[in-house]
Amino acid sequence: MSTDQTIVFPCVYPIKVIGEEDDAFVSNVCDIVAAHDPHFSSEKVVEKKSRAGRYCSLTIELQATGEAQILAIFNAVKQLPQVKLVL
Repeated sequence: MSTDQTIVFPCVYPIKVIGEEDDAFVSNVCDIVAAHDPHFSSEKVVEKKSRAGRYCSLTIELQATGEAQILAIFNAVKQLPQVKLVL
């Protein structure tokens, strides 16, 4: 039995972004994802704030067309000053 897991594109692909809470964090991340996924909808974003309200976690489902698209989104999101982690 093989343990290799491959992603078959196109597919729904989740991305998690953790960053410092501020007014522009969510909209900046969503703008980047929307620029790379024409089917993106803000309804596919789950936002969770830390207990102290200092950080925000976003789980975003996008319609992934390939590895290049996912890497482009990761690289663009990582450039935002509020972002601490992208998974």
